[in-house]
Amino acid sequence: MNSDNARYGSIKNKLVMFLVSILVAMILVSVISNVSGYSYIIAFEQGFESYNQLSLFYKNAELMSKNGLNFVYSNKDEDYEEYKVMLKSARDNLNAIKRMSEHKHTIWRITLLENMLDTYSEKVNKYVEQTDFSREDSVTLYNDLYRLENLITKTFTNYYNIISQDVQLKLKRLRLSCYIQFAVVLLLIAASIFAGFVFANNAMKGITKPINEIVDNIQLIKRGEYEIKKIRGAAKELNILLMTFDEMAKSIKEHIQNLKEKAQLEKKLLEKENENLRITNLLAETKLKSLQSQINPNFLFNTLSMLSKNAYIEGALDTSMLMENLSELLRYSLEKSNKVSSIKEEIEFIKNYFLIQQKRYGNRVKFLLNVKDNLPNIKLPAMILQPLVENSLIHGVNNISDGAVVSVKAYCYNNNVYIQVEDNGAGMDSDTLEAIQSKFKHSVFDSKVEQSTNIGLYNVYKRLEMYYGSQFKFLIESERNCGTIITIVLPLVY
Repeated sequence: MNSDNARYGSIKNKLVMFLVSILVAMILVSVISNVSGYSYIIAFEQGFESYNQLSLFYKNAELMSKNGLNFVYSNKDEDYEEYKVMLKSARDNLNAIKRMSEHKHTIWRITLLENMLDTYSEKVNKYVEQTDFSREDSVTLYNDLYRLENLITKTFTNYYNIISQDVQLKLKRLRLSCYIQFAVVLLLIAASIFAGFVFANNAMKGITKPINEIVDNIQLIKRGEYEIKKIRGAAKELNILLMTFDEMAKSIKEHIQNLKEKAQLEKKLLEKENENLRITNLLAETKLKSLQSQINPNFLFNTLSMLSKNAYIEGALDTSMLMENLSELLRYSLEKSNKVSSIKEEIEFIKNYFLIQQKRYGNRVKFLLNVKDNLPNIKLPAMILQPLVENSLIHGVNNISDGAVVSVKAYCYNNNVYIQVEDNGAGMDSDTLEAIQSKFKHSVFDSKVEQSTNIGLYNVYKRLEMYYGSQFKFLIESERNCGTIITIVLPLVY
């Protein structure tokens, strides 16, 4: 028995040693391959980056010279600032090339370009620091800078070839290194294959028969026979597997019994859930009937229409017109609640709203509507304009006894639709205006304000933000006692 254990224990040791050797070989192969591949990638990346940095240098040098010449010609501060930015970028490009280069010759040649930049910078700095430059001096400096730019530009082909030679030298060195690494990888692979063949030949004899008997036991379990055959003379590792099979067979038998009991319980629970669902459906039908018994909006519209016709027949033309307008307002507000409308539908709604408010305020408030004929009929959230007009009436011109004006203007400009609501009322001081704009900027909305003004100014902004994201503008201009202008800028979204 001890000899058997020792015999099969040696198989285990061989297996461990074999797996460790294979793992080490795989790690070595992987490390060598990755190092080789990574070295090539780095070399190519540095080569392409060197070309890119050289191209960017000449581009930045050109922009630097352009702004430098403009500064000497026009003496504008913005040209000088742009010149310094381009000069710094050009220097950064050269420094990047020097960092990636491994050859002194290339670094020396890049230093020559840096010297050209230094010469260019010294001439511009001298011009900036000296205050008594004459017109002739400026012309001379302009010509010197222009010659320097041409001198730098003419070096492009030569330096492109220098970078190419630098990259080729790197690749040549890497290619030699890869040949050596490839030979090492082949040697490791050959050693691993040989070791695997030797181990498989020795291990198969002591494992194949017990495994075949284990497969036979598996077939018994598949047929529902959980009393499996005992296997003799198996290795210690396989004995553990056999014990596990015995326990698994018992566990499966118990599990099947538990599943039958669970299925019976689930059947009872399902019957209970079906009963609860039937009760829930009855409650839903009752609630639906309750909702259907409420006043239908169509009934309200038809009633207003009937009253309008009666008023017309009785000669109350103004009352008839007001009731028709009110009916249209109510229909629009109910149908378009939380829905998307169009700008023309919003304009029609504001027309009816103006007519009703005109009767309310009389000659005290003048309502103006200016809509361009070519205005695109874009989509937008419903009930956007009315809260803004109502805000102008309540908080703007409400306390003006005569000469109050509320206007709505809509036009298209530069692929955007502009909507302006303006009043000549009380306006706002700078602190109040700044507080409102701060809330818009940080998306901080006062729930109390929203509740007190129904939809409100903040609700309009929030719905526009939800619909357009960051593609719209909401601008407020106001001064105390000078009125308020609210401008909405919308993209052309049909």
